[in-house]
Amino acid sequence: MSDKNGGNEELNKIDFSEYEHEHDDKKAHWLVEKTARFIVKNRKITFFLFIFLVLAGTFFIKNIFIDNSIELWFLENDPALVSYNEFKKIYGNDEVIIAMINSGEQGIFTPGFLNKIRQASIDIENKNSTENNEIRRVLSVGKAPYIGLHGSQDLIVEDIFENTLETQLQADNVKKRFYENKLWPKILADKSLKYAVLIIEPKASKEMDEKRPKIIEFVNEKLRKHGLDYKLAGMGIMYNELNRLSLRDSAVFTMLSYVVLLLVVLILFRSRHLVMVIFVIMLVSSLTFLDVYGFFHQNFNMVTIILPTLIMILCIADVNHIFNHYCLRIPDIMKDREEGLIKVYTDVMVPSLFTSFIECLGFISIVFTPISILKTFGLFAGFSAMAEYVIILMTTPLLFGMIKPDTTIKMARPFVKLNNTFMEWTMKKCGSVNLIFLALLLVCLFGLNKLEVDTYSMGFLLNDNSVRMESDVIESVYGNYLPLEVRLIADKNDGIKEPAFLNKLVKAQTELEKLPDVSKCASFTDVIMRLNQVWTDGKPESYAIPDSSLKVSQLLMLYESDPKNDLEYMVDKKNYKEARLTVRIPMVSASNMEKVQNKVADVLNTIFDNNSNVKVVFSGYVPLYIKLLGYITWSQVTSFGSALIYIFLFIGIIFKRASALVWGIVPNVFPIVATLGVMGFLGLRLDVATVTIASITLGIATDDTIHELFRYYEHLARGKSAKESIFICMFIEGPTVISTSIVFAIGFCVLGFASIKSVIYFGLLISLSMVIAMFAEIFFLPAFIAFMTGFEKPKQIAENQKK
Repeated sequence: MSDKNGGNEELNKIDFSEYEHEHDDKKAHWLVEKTARFIVKNRKITFFLFIFLVLAGTFFIKNIFIDNSIELWFLENDPALVSYNEFKKIYGNDEVIIAMINSGEQGIFTPGFLNKIRQASIDIENKNSTENNEIRRVLSVGKAPYIGLHGSQDLIVEDIFENTLETQLQADNVKKRFYENKLWPKILADKSLKYAVLIIEPKASKEMDEKRPKIIEFVNEKLRKHGLDYKLAGMGIMYNELNRLSLRDSAVFTMLSYVVLLLVVLILFRSRHLVMVIFVIMLVSSLTFLDVYGFFHQNFNMVTIILPTLIMILCIADVNHIFNHYCLRIPDIMKDREEGLIKVYTDVMVPSLFTSFIECLGFISIVFTPISILKTFGLFAGFSAMAEYVIILMTTPLLFGMIKPDTTIKMARPFVKLNNTFMEWTMKKCGSVNLIFLALLLVCLFGLNKLEVDTYSMGFLLNDNSVRMESDVIESVYGNYLPLEVRLIADKNDGIKEPAFLNKLVKAQTELEKLPDVSKCASFTDVIMRLNQVWTDGKPESYAIPDSSLKVSQLLMLYESDPKNDLEYMVDKKNYKEARLTVRIPMVSASNMEKVQNKVADVLNTIFDNNSNVKVVFSGYVPLYIKLLGYITWSQVTSFGSALIYIFLFIGIIFKRASALVWGIVPNVFPIVATLGVMGFLGLRLDVATVTIASITLGIATDDTIHELFRYYEHLARGKSAKESIFICMFIEGPTVISTSIVFAIGFCVLGFASIKSVIYFGLLISLSMVIAMFAEIFFLPAFIAFMTGFEKPKQIAENQKK
């Protein structure tokens, strides 16, 4: 007995033979035993039928794509998304591509360079091209509207230059025209005039996410064709890179993680049988999830990409529990393989069903979030929790039944001696263990108080990522390029034609550009002032707003009569009730965007006197990002709070004991608080990617707790003391908790080598959570139970034993 129990005196006083040989088969519910007998006896039929269905379902995998666009985070009727869609309907796409092109030491105003810029702009915008018809317009020094006069009476609207330049004199004339509209020097070149900028606007489309890669490649192809030295930036460029890396990381590092998991299992368990079983389960579980995900035409993103790994992890956890009981039942299996397997599945079916259902409740709670992608994550994570139970019952009986039983298999159960040593020390020092965990909890709560909520999509890319580096270069040379869109809505038709409104808008642009984080403001006032200058005396002081609405209307009528006018990009042409104001801000996190937006709002409200005659509405991508901040906090509170309520209420129901609620909550909440506390200390923000960590940790950690409590109450009901029940419980389940936690922690650590920070953080933080959860299960839970039951009176203990 001493060999088996690692020489621990306390354990040697306990008789484990009752579990190892007779256990509780006679008391097992007849339905459980009958079900176990059915799945074991029909294991070949169920296995091959299930595999056939999984293979047939791979037909639907082709429906899955990668998509990280921000619109997918919002529900269809979300006011922020509705406003954004209204903006696109009126003005088109604000997801522009910025191409900054190096002209060399001679500057942009040379004939050769200007000709290249113009031809590249034409090729990209060419609406008759069979290669691409998804570009709405291109603005550049070679293709931007010029407003002037032909002769002394005829207003012309044409490109800054339209013919091939032959001489430097012609190039100088282009430069003169370029500066006559004060907007173009701000947005189409850097201040040194060494770099020209192309603003490329794709058409607004519901299929934009699918078309984006082709659009970007088309732009690259045309710029390379003309031998231009360029860098690209923009929201679409960033999304495309996140999609590319998500696909690559999900394939490379997920597979690498699987390989590492198998190697760790082999090293720890020294059992090629278990490795083969887990290998098959990995393939089957991942394919099962992909089949279902594809059937419902769902796309992966930086959050949901981990779902196939999640279902695989849940399956491995149950496989380890089954293998643990398989090792304990070796005498029965050697005597009669089929009857032994029936006993194994009778042992694990009920606790595994409980854990799967509780995990499902925890994951499903995420659907209460207002973030669309997290709702999808919660639904399919909940599906994964229940699907893994079915997968295990359909496949593992045949796989374990193929193993030739041998007494040496018992040696494959790792960490038995270490676990027993931990148990004995914990029981002797239960008071000290509780104090240590209490102190750690207080420290973690302090760290949790430092945790910030923010999200930064560009920040998901590593610092040496080419897309991020090019974005940084463009911002350092050209300046801000991210558009913050503002809709200024008057209370009547033609309201934006009034000089009072227009002068306030001009003043607003001037004041906004004085802010440190705002630049390159643009609106249709630039067109009005240029029209007024051209149509009067052409003097610099005439670059101003006319003094009457009638004059403004006349100028706009003249401008609209030219087919090359661009008013549709700047105003609501139907009623002239709304004007678009675009300001450029830095590519920063959502919380910093909110600060900039608030400063812009203060300026606009001050200049427009908070007048109800003009409504200020922020639109475009930036307000969507800002909206996510509140949603992330709300999602964390609602999902985690509801998960706690559902999970532990169900724990109380299945065990029919109030104490189970306490024993269940303490070891499962601590890892989450600890992980979030570490994030606070390290300055890692709670964002759209890390917000799911708490729910996932709770779901996985609860699995071990249920198995432990199931054994604890099982032996308590047989008349064992609380201390003896803890020892038996931990002897049976402890080694599995340690080995499974180590396997998961090492497997997830592999994600630390990924290319997207969200994947890196997710992998490392989940690894940390698994380690903390292991210590909570091995040390804190037994110590807490021992400490609390030590205060019970003998009469209370006797009553508990009768239950």
